[in-house]
Amino acid sequence: MEYHDTQSKDARKYLSAHHIPEAIEASLTAAAIYRPANPLLTILRDLKRVKSGDFDGLLSWDTFIDESDLPVERVFKPCFIVAHIFDNPFVREKYHQQMKRAIEHYSRVKLKKYFHMLKVFHKHRIAKKVIDRKNTNKATSHFNSKMRKRCLSVWINHSQVYKANVARAIDLLLKSISYSYLLKCFTYWRLFTKDIHWKNNYFQKQALRQSNENNSNSLHDADDNIQDVDYISRLPSSIATKIFKFLDLKSRIACSMVCNSWHALLQDCALYTELDLTNSGFKINDSLFHNILRRYKFFLYHIKLESCNQLSPKSLVNLKECRNLQDVDLTGCQVKAPLFQELGTGCPFITYLNLSYCNVDDSCFAHIAKNFPSLKYLDLSYCVLLTEAGFYYLVTNKSLRNLAHLNLSGCKINGNCLADIGQCCQFLTSFILDFIPALTDECISKLAATCFRLRILSLIQAVKITDKALKFISSNLTQLEKIFIEGNKLITDSGVASVMGLRNLKQIHIVDCLRLYDTGLKPCTNLRMLSVLNFTDCIRLTDRGIKHVLASPSAFHIQELSLTNCIRVGDHTVQKIVNCCPNLTYLSVAYCENITDVGVVMLAHHPKLHTLDISGCSIDDYGVGSLRQAQNLVNLSMAECNLVTDIGIERMSKVENVKCLNLSFCTNLSDYGMKMLIFERKCLTHLNIGGCKLITNGTLSSIASVCDYLLKLNISENKNITDKGIRLIRNGCKKLSYLNVSYCPKITYESIAKLIQNNCKVIHTMNV
Repeated sequence: MEYHDTQSKDARKYLSAHHIPEAIEASLTAAAIYRPANPLLTILRDLKRVKSGDFDGLLSWDTFIDESDLPVERVFKPCFIVAHIFDNPFVREKYHQQMKRAIEHYSRVKLKKYFHMLKVFHKHRIAKKVIDRKNTNKATSHFNSKMRKRCLSVWINHSQVYKANVARAIDLLLKSISYSYLLKCFTYWRLFTKDIHWKNNYFQKQALRQSNENNSNSLHDADDNIQDVDYISRLPSSIATKIFKFLDLKSRIACSMVCNSWHALLQDCALYTELDLTNSGFKINDSLFHNILRRYKFFLYHIKLESCNQLSPKSLVNLKECRNLQDVDLTGCQVKAPLFQELGTGCPFITYLNLSYCNVDDSCFAHIAKNFPSLKYLDLSYCVLLTEAGFYYLVTNKSLRNLAHLNLSGCKINGNCLADIGQCCQFLTSFILDFIPALTDECISKLAATCFRLRILSLIQAVKITDKALKFISSNLTQLEKIFIEGNKLITDSGVASVMGLRNLKQIHIVDCLRLYDTGLKPCTNLRMLSVLNFTDCIRLTDRGIKHVLASPSAFHIQELSLTNCIRVGDHTVQKIVNCCPNLTYLSVAYCENITDVGVVMLAHHPKLHTLDISGCSIDDYGVGSLRQAQNLVNLSMAECNLVTDIGIERMSKVENVKCLNLSFCTNLSDYGMKMLIFERKCLTHLNIGGCKLITNGTLSSIASVCDYLLKLNISENKNITDKGIRLIRNGCKKLSYLNVSYCPKITYESIAKLIQNNCKVIHTMNV
């Protein structure tokens, strides 16, 4: 029997047109359900019924089944009959075998092709390595030959210059044979040696002043030559009063016992309008404080009681007797609520009240808000007992409407507190909110919505505020002149740019904001009144960002600029500063490692620079020596400049006006360079040479013999300084008020005990 391909399209159409698959499925389904004894006869009978045409167009799988016997689901799947009719197992098996052989052949061909390509690639790679090695050897030999030729040409030029110099020197020697020229050279040499000999003798004589007996004898001899002349009494009384104003209370009492004329001058009431009992020279207790108030209460305007912890709250109530009192500073004192009640009624003219670090609670603040209607300045920093209920008294009493300055640093406040403050103190111009980590954008929005007259705003260590808060500030506080932001890791360029859009800004302090980039400073080009800029620890800023600030119209008015630890700022910024900021007086570029000698040389020619900090910069003796041209420089810091040696310090010593000098951790400095510096700069008042490991007692001997005006000295972390150097400092520097000898192992406590007795603050690390 000839085989016909049932999978052809014509066969499929034919079988589908005559409903053969449906008929077979219907008969098979009936046989599967009724299970007759002779199923073939049943199937033939059903097919005859189909052939007779009884079911034209109505054939389905349940045609031969009664409705009562219908199954729930179809017995055969729709694709079962069709698959068995149209699929040929012989053709399918033959097709699978052919496909398997084709895949195996294709895999073998591809594998041969891949191995051939890999072999070609490997050969090409080996050939390329050989060629590269040959080219490298050729380049190396060519470079070495070029370098040899270059070195040879440099050596030839140097030898020619050397020969020319030798010939010139021979000519000069031949010319100097004449007697007159030799006599002139000898005279200059004699004067030079005489000057050096005089300097050496000067230092030797000053170093001999070590013993107390010689000092006392020299003082007695000097006193015999001084005439007893009272110049103070010869001055006009107004000038003499101004001179006595610089003394503390204990010194004034001692001076009043000198003579009758001084006693009369010290009775002037203008001397006692201001009393600073913090530095009075007395240990203030209740009885002494009562006597002072009883004597000076009628003309006392200002009183300072900072850290007078021995005063009881009852004695502080006596301040109510000073009817003219205007300024009161009670920092760190023990206060209670009745004090403010009595003080507010007895002293109605108080405008300044400082209560920082006091135990002020809600009841105290309630009396402050009620009894001080003239108060303009209020400092409540670090009063941790204040709560939200205390600030609510501002709304209920409404007596602090004239308040202009408010400091709440370190207090526990929230958005409701700021809303109450803004509702009551509508004329507030200065608001300090430092070290309050709980401040959020919502708090700042409430503050900006009410205190729209603010000119000064400080948000130091407000770590939770974001750009949203700064946008509230820029949109509402249009009169803002000073803003302080420090230690915030969430503020980005968009927030800073919005603040920079305030045209009245005069001072900007954005410190330790690590997400600030150059684009945040672009709006600075619109500022016209900027005078103080501080971008300390903003390590993302570069020369391009600082250029936006220096290109603004306010660059002419900038007086203070701090770029400390802006590690990407270099000499280009320094050049812009020198060219664009003629009125700059303070500049800090400490730890800007990209600033070199070139930048320092340019800074040395600035006409008005008063204070300069170049600590940690990449400078050496050349850059330090160029600072001798900065004649207006008073404060100079060069800490951790390890490339600076005695040569640079000797050149720099020609700076005339330097009084405060920081050379800490300049490890290459020795006694020679310090002697040259100290001899030229006798008027030093502050000197820091801590961590200079080559410094010995010789430097302290020079300081003691020359620096009569020295007030503060730091010689910490030095292993070469001994008790002998401290003894020299004690005998020579009579005005010394601060000495740091930390981590000096050869210094004992006995050597610094006398300095402590002379009211000199000594920092040490010794176990007493």
